[in-house]
Amino acid sequence: ATGELHTAYALTWASFIADRALLIWTVIWLGLRVHVRLIHALRPTSLYEPMTWLGHLVAATFPSDLFWWTIWAVGLFGTLLCFRYPAKLPLRLLLLASALILLAIEFGYGELRHPNHLFLLAHLYAVVRPIGHPQTLVGHANALRNHAEAFRWYRAGLLFIYTLSGLWKWFDMTLRQWVRP
Repeated sequence: ATGELHTAYALTWASFIADRALLIWTVIWLGLRVHVRLIHALRPTSLYEPMTWLGHLVAATFPSDLFWWTIWAVGLFGTLLCFRYPAKLPLRLLLLASALILLAIEFGYGELRHPNHLFLLAHLYAVVRPIGHPQTLVGHANALRNHAEAFRWYRAGLLFIYTLSGLWKWFDMTLRQWVRP
């Protein structure tokens, strides 16, 4: 039982560190969104066409600077607050929503880079994963085990989706080699 608790404690620390790394990456990602926004602002607005229902809902036309910067600031504010209050569900939902809206707007110009899918999934799964400082769980064996198990499922979910994506690409490339149009 001691070995199991030690493993659970180590996984809980790994979960905590992974969450902090995701939040740090989110700040960097938000900075990259500013760069993409500046590039998109130079393009003709007639090229902007929302590709998803969310894009139509939040920005049927190219969004104004005020709207875009507000969503961006909400995402940054949510990220910074998640550092202090990592287990607050409304903050996680706010962060996920702002990231999703920023990407829906970006997709309106027909581009959505591959790592963004994994990034969104990591934030989606972080909404339902218990997050807390591992030191608060010392002496609470069941809570420690639950945190460790949740982190295992978190990693498995990310790896499963990413594996399916890779398999789909392999299948598509293989099929193109067999059936040449």
